Amino acid sequence: MTQTRKKADRSELINALKWVGIWIAIAMVVMALIWRFMGRQLATEFLGGYVIEFSLSMDNLFVFMSIFTAFGIPDHAQHRVLHWGIIGAIILRFVFIMAGVAIVERFAWVLYIFGVLLFYNGIKMFKGDDGEKDPTQSPVMKLIRKFLPMTEDFRGEKFFVKEYSENHNKIVHHATPLFGVLLLIEFSDIIFAIDSVPAVFSISIHPLVVYSSNILAILGLRQLYFVLEYMAKRFQYVRYGVAVILMFTGFKLLAEIVHIDVTTVASILIIVGVLAASIILSMVISGRQEKKDQSCANEQECVNSASAPLTGAQTEHISQDADAVASINDKVPEASYDTEGSRDSSSETDASESAPHEAAEDDNRSK
Repeated sequence: MTQTRKKADRSELINALKWVGIWIAIAMVVMALIWRFMGRQLATEFLGGYVIEFSLSMDNLFVFMSIFTAFGIPDHAQHRVLHWGIIGAIILRFVFIMAGVAIVERFAWVLYIFGVLLFYNGIKMFKGDDGEKDPTQSPVMKLIRKFLPMTEDFRGEKFFVKEYSENHNKIVHHATPLFGVLLLIEFSDIIFAIDSVPAVFSISIHPLVVYSSNILAILGLRQLYFVLEYMAKRFQYVRYGVAVILMFTGFKLLAEIVHIDVTTVASILIIVGVLAASIILSMVISGRQEKKDQSCANEQECVNSASAPLTGAQTEHISQDADAVASINDKVPEASYDTEGSRDSSSETDASESAPHEAAEDDNRSK
C-alpha cells in the first residue's frame, strides 16, 4: 500500500513539473513576442519581472502550505482553493499594479519608500522575525466568522451550503470553513503583493510588462505548489534566498538616490544566482540530514532488537544450550580428580621403588 502511494505521489510530481515547464515555456514565448514587437529593452525587463515574481512566489506558497496544513485541507480540496485563489490573485494584482504605476508616475519618490519597505522585510525574513502563527486563530478568520454565517465543519469541496438558521427561522446560505480558507489565501496574497509588486517596479514601471510578467508567474503557481509540497524538506532554506532577493531589490531602488544604476541583466543574473544557490544549499544540507537520520534510525533498530524480549523458541534454544554446557561442566571435575589420584599413586610407586636404592647407597658409604 505504501509503495503504491509513493508511485502515485511521484506520478503527480512528474505531472506538476511538466506543467511548470509548460508555463515557463509560455512566458518565454511572450518574452520573444515583446522582443519582436516592442524591443529588446522591454523584453529584458519582462524577463526580470518574471524571475522576481517567480522567485518571491515560493515563499508565498509555503504560507499557503501552512494554511492548508493547519486546517487539515485534503489534496482534492486544495486544488479547488488554489484554482479560485489564482483567479482572485489575477484580479487583485491588476488593481495593485495599475494603481501602483499611476502613483509612481505621479510621485517618483514613492519608489524610495518601496525600497525601504523591501529592504526591511528582507532583513525581517532572513532573521526569522516573521515567525509562523496559527492560521486558524488569525484575525482575518475571526472577522470572517463574525460577519459571515459559517458551518462548524467542512462540507467536502463546497464553499456554500443551505442550512436552517435559528436566528432567521428559515433556510439560508452558510459559508463553509473552506470558503474562509479561500479568503485567508486571498488576504495572504494581498500581503505578498505589497512586496512583489514594488520589487518588480525595481525592474520596470511599464504597465504591460509588469502585469504580464506577474500574471504568467502566477498562472503556474498551482503546479509549482504541488512540486514544493512534495519537496518541502529539500527546499527548507529557500526562504533565505527569497529574503536576499527582497533586500537586493530594495537596495536597487534606494541606490538610484545616489545615481547607482544596476542594469536589468545584472539584476536577473543576481536573482537567478541567489535562488539557485539557496536551492542547491537546501538540497545538500537536507540530503546530509536525511543520511544522518537514517543512520540514527538504523542504530535505534539495532538497540531495539537487542533489548527486545526473547520469543518462546529463542528461550527454549538457549535453555537447551545451557543444559549442554552444564553437563560438560559436571564431567570436567571428575576427570581432574582421576588425574590427581593417578598422580598420587604414581608418586607413591616411585617413592617405594627408590627406597632400596637409597638404603644400598648408605651401606656403601659406611664401609
